[in-house]
Parts: sequence; C-alpha cells; structure tokens
Amino acid sequence: MHHYGTVVCSTPGHYRVRADGGGDYWCALRPELRRTAERDRIHGVDSVVVGDRVSFTVLGAPPGGGAPGAGRIEGVEARRSRIGRRREDGRDRSRARPREQVLVANADLLVVVVAAASPRLKPGVIDRLCLLGRSGGVEPLICVNKVDLADPARLDRELLPFRQAGYAVHLVSAATGAGLQALAAALRGRLSALVGPSGVGKTSLANRLVPDLAAQTGAVNVKTGKGRHTTSASLLYELPGGGWLADTPGLRAIGSVSDPAGPGLGGHFPELEALAYGCRFRDCSHTHEPGCAVKAALEEGQLDPQVYRRYVRLGK
Repeated sequence: MHHYGTVVCSTPGHYRVRADGGGDYWCALRPELRRTAERDRIHGVDSVVVGDRVSFTVLGAPPGGGAPGAGRIEGVEARRSRIGRRREDGRDRSRARPREQVLVANADLLVVVVAAASPRLKPGVIDRLCLLGRSGGVEPLICVNKVDLADPARLDRELLPFRQAGYAVHLVSAATGAGLQALAAALRGRLSALVGPSGVGKTSLANRLVPDLAAQTGAVNVKTGKGRHTTSASLLYELPGGGWLADTPGLRAIGSVSDPAGPGLGGHFPELEALAYGCRFRDCSHTHEPGCAVKAALEEGQLDPQVYRRYVRLGK
C-alpha cells in the first residue's frame, strides 16, 4: 500500500518524509529511482529535494517516543515550482549547460532575507534573489532583518524601488520580535523558504517563527541518531497555524542571472518594461544594441540611472 507525504530533510541516500496522515519515515529510494538519482547527480540534477511530494511504502512503523519509522520512496511527483541556483563548481558534462542546485521544491514563497545592517543591505542581492524566485515560479517576499540596527530613513530610501515594483516588504527583528507577527501571518498556510546570504539571521528567524524548532530538528543525523541543527542543507518545518517553512543554507555566491531581460524583467523592473516596447529588436539586452529605447531614455534623463545600474549588474 502506498502512502503519500512531503520530504522534510534530505541526506545522502536517505530522505525524511512527513506522511500526510502524520508520522515521519526515513526512506531510501527504490532501486530504479536510486539509479536514476545517481545518473542525475553526475549531471548536476537533484532528483529528490526538500519539499518534493512522494509516494512511499512503509517498511517499519514509527515506534513510540516520536522516533521515525522506515520506508521506501516509490515515486516522486512533478514539481509545480522550484528554488534553484546555478552551481559554480562545474557544468553539465553531456550538454555543457550550467548545473542547478535545487534548494526547495514546490514552494509558494521565496522569502528574500537580508539584513538592514551587519552585514549591510545590498539592493543587488535582493534583485538576484527576487529573480531567482520568479524564474522558478515562486513569488518573492522581501524580509529585512535587524531593523533595530539601521537608520529608518535610509532603509526606506533603499527599499522604495522594490515597493514600487509591487513586492511585499517586511521589516523585522529576530532580536526584538518587531514585525514578526505580520510576517507569520503572510507565511501561514503556504510553503515558504528563507533564502539569503550567510549572517543575515535566517536561522534566528526560523527559531522565532517555529517555537518548537529544537524538537523538530531531532534525529536529523541518520548515522549517529543525534539531533542537530546546522544549516548545511535545506530543512522543512511545520508552522504553527498551518504551512511549512524551509531554512536553507546561506548563499556565499548567488551567481549571475543569465537572462535579466527575460520573463522576470516585466515584474521586477516595470520602468524598463514600459520602455522596452520601443526597442528596435525584440531580444534587445538594453546594453549595446542600436535603436534601444531604454538606452535612449537613460541618455535623455527619463530613466533613473540607479535602476539601470541595478539591471546591468544582474547580467554580470
């Protein structure tokens, strides 16, 4: 009999699955899936990740005390969305295309976590992460942590372009609790992923949003059986009131956006989208082509140079 559930933790060769009816199971892949996963891994493809919906067979029921049972994953459902980044450590050997590391599958929200200070806020990081979500079919939400350390007026100026583009912006402090109630309400009932650079406080936010987080990190280590919470891989937690929260590893490098003039442009840079209809070429990159309406508007002072610089940096 097949059961259904969601992958909440992934370790090499084993996956922790939360069954729809309750209970956790450490599952291996059935042989055919394991061989496929091994082939995919060679080409930089992640076959099973946190957030994936799977069917599985129970091999051992969960014992008392909350310890997980044992199972075998029989199938993986098609993903409706993904949060993935280009790997910088190599290329697909068969097609010479950049590898992609999928951090979370089937997410509804990509929570772009940045710090208002320490480390300082970088609008370019927000740009890249918003487009990372949009390219995978995930709605971005901007969360600025450590607002207790920043000048409010400066922060408002830096975030104004993102508000004007229609993004929801939440100002919070994991240290003081400011803004967390509104953020929790925005995440309720959805699968959300905290994504951002190291040091911005993603795990501190997760600890605030999931009160029993320490209990949910139990038995993560298959070999030792000891609970631990070091965010070296994505982990999925149930939120109070419904929904899921994924805490992902800190991104040391986000990578370039290969096509900043692609589908994400319209929602992320509405000023450029309106001008782009006047370009001579439909695939204009707005950097060097003749007859570019965006470049013309820039030269005539009709386009904010800071907006254009943000756009150009995305392709680097």
